[in-house]
Amino acid sequence: MKKYAQFIAFVIMAVFSHTFVSCGDNDDEPKITYNNITMDCKTTHTIKGDDSWTSSNKYIASVSGNTLTAERVGKAIISSKNNSFTVTVTPTVSVFKEPCLEWGASKSRVKSFMSGYTLDKEMTNQLNYKGTGSLILATYNFQNDGLSGAAIGLNGDYVNSEALSEQMTQYYIPIEVDESNYSFYFITPDEKTLVLLKLASSGSTIIYAIVYVPRSNSSSRATSEDLETIISTIGISASGNPSEKFNEMKSHLF
Repeated sequence: MKKYAQFIAFVIMAVFSHTFVSCGDNDDEPKITYNNITMDCKTTHTIKGDDSWTSSNKYIASVSGNTLTAERVGKAIISSKNNSFTVTVTPTVSVFKEPCLEWGASKSRVKSFMSGYTLDKEMTNQLNYKGTGSLILATYNFQNDGLSGAAIGLNGDYVNSEALSEQMTQYYIPIEVDESNYSFYFITPDEKTLVLLKLASSGSTIIYAIVYVPRSNSSSRATSEDLETIISTIGISASGNPSEKFNEMKSHLF
């Protein structure tokens, strides 16, 4: 009888032990894995879980609750108390390729960046490149042997203005309009570069001049010099009136 009781006690203990272990395993919820993601600009993504999230750059990717919005082209780190992942935002339009914007870079570095283009003219403080297709030219200015400004000129006969406006908003933050000079001002999401988009016209052809200067060297003189370089190199008169196209773009940009 005693042996029988001991056997029953052993079975009961074994059952209880198994039950407690099983309950413990069930309490362990599976962890959510957060992988790096790539998103098209202006799209959204739902983040799993109940964490509170923040973005390293809200101008590239913003977070509201568990909704992630791809604002502009670039990379941002999305993080919570216990997790993080990187989001890469890619453009959905491609009207032009950005010039080299590595401020302080040497001429040799810029030449390497522009290896697929034909160098048209080299001066002490300037490099001019011939364009292809819609790109009329690209020009770079240097101060103290370092890159201090960049600009490109686009031929409006080969450019869809709506697509150009869309690319500008996918890459840059609009900050100001200058109606008297048919100009738009932007800043890059990292806030290191100021961007000027100016419209000029030659007869029925619209010319889009996009000028880049470092924010730390953003004097109107520097911007004006780069812009004049484009106009003079193109060899056109900027005395035309591009107001109709300017107003179309303004309604899209602002």
